[in-house]
This record gives sequence, C-alpha cells and structure tokens, in this order.
Amino acid sequence: MFSKSCEYGIRASLYLVANSSIEKRIGIIPIADKLEIPSPFLGKILQKLAREGVIHSAKGPHGGFYTTEEDVNQPLINVIHTLDGPNVFTSCAAGLKECSDEKPCPLHNDIKPFRDALRDSLTNKSMMDFADTLENDGTYLVL
Repeated sequence: MFSKSCEYGIRASLYLVANSSIEKRIGIIPIADKLEIPSPFLGKILQKLAREGVIHSAKGPHGGFYTTEEDVNQPLINVIHTLDGPNVFTSCAAGLKECSDEKPCPLHNDIKPFRDALRDSLTNKSMMDFADTLENDGTYLVL
C-alpha cells in the first residue's frame, strides 16, 4: 500500500521517536545500519521529513536527526502524507483513474473498510503511541 520510501520513513521516524532527543541526535549511518536501510536513500527520506517538520535535524559535528516532544505527539499519518501524499488512502487499489463509492472498481468495497480503519488509526494515534509498542508490546522495526 505504501511506497518503499514511506515504509522506510515510518520505520526511521519510529526509531527516532524511541531513541533520540534534542540532546541525543543520531546520524544517518547508525540509523541505516540498525534498520537495514540503504543510507543514501534513507538520507533523502529523512531530509524530506525534516524539511516538512515531521522530525528535526542539525548540521555539524554534533548533528544528526532527532525528535522533539512536539514531533512525537503528532500523528503518524504526517509521515505518510509527507512521503506518499494524502491520496494514498483514496487512490484505487486496482489502479483505475476513477474509483469511488458511486463508481467502484471490483476491489473497492472490500478494501475501503480496511483503508478507512488504517487511515483513522494513523490519524488518531501519535508517533509515540506506535513507538511505545516497541518496548511494551514486543513489536520490532527489524527482524
């Protein structure tokens, strides 16, 4: 459903929420190594997220990427909208130019409830809500 860039962006953002702060910035290489993501690709993703204010970055010898309290409390859907755009939850699963409740594709009625529930969850839960499951519920960013 999400592009590879978006998948990597979700993982990296949640990693930063769980492991960074203003005082503890993390460089691209350690994040890429930990999450098994190609570092040049990850660098472009994180720079875009930082430009849009989803995460933060600082240049220099003590630079790197990090999250603030404001960042961790924003909904995870902001990562998805930044990397894949808002249409990811409305575009046709079969790739048709037009697909709606009035003019559905063959997959529309089966996928719509799942897509709507996922969008609602990503809108109503903060990045911290998801990152908290890394410690408390045994979820993983790398297997």
